[in-house]
Amino acid sequence: MPPEHNAGAEHMLVSMLRPLAERGHDVTVWLSRYGKAHESYEYRGIKVVPLQARLDFPSAVRRADVLVSHLECVPSTAALARGYGKPLVVVCHNTHRLTFRDMAAGGTALAVYNSRWMATEAELFFAEYPKAVCPASSLIVNPPVFAEEYRVKKPGDHVTLINCNPEKGAGFWSSSPAVCRTSPFSR
Repeated sequence: MPPEHNAGAEHMLVSMLRPLAERGHDVTVWLSRYGKAHESYEYRGIKVVPLQARLDFPSAVRRADVLVSHLECVPSTAALARGYGKPLVVVCHNTHRLTFRDMAAGGTALAVYNSRWMATEAELFFAEYPKAVCPASSLIVNPPVFAEEYRVKKPGDHVTLINCNPEKGAGFWSSSPAVCRTSPFSR
């Protein structure tokens, strides 16, 4: 979780949870990996509980209305959701088979995909499974972008866009292929 862990999936999750917190929902993220933080903290209106805080996660689950999970935490969160009778929402950040397989094992009430492409890939994956193990519902939420937070303080003459493609707005930046290059490390 930011500010310590600054990967794209975590920032996407934050941008999706912030509006819930701003609307008055009690949003708490429980970290599943050890990090530098030892005490709970707030990040952009979201309460964050580090693993080192050693607080009672099962009691928090018991009080929760819904559990939201992503990435490698889906299987364990799904088990808790089933055990405590809580609906499970899975936020999907990629089309790795493991992402979809974890949902099939977990009784997902709602799958949240970040693009139509991802929703289509999930539909193809779940076509091989009985309806009973497929997510009960799904929706597409393109990650919100809070433009003011990305505005540079000192404008320059270059912009970096990782994994240039039309879905990320590469055409908006430039129609010249020389300006928009895809990294050899991108998928």
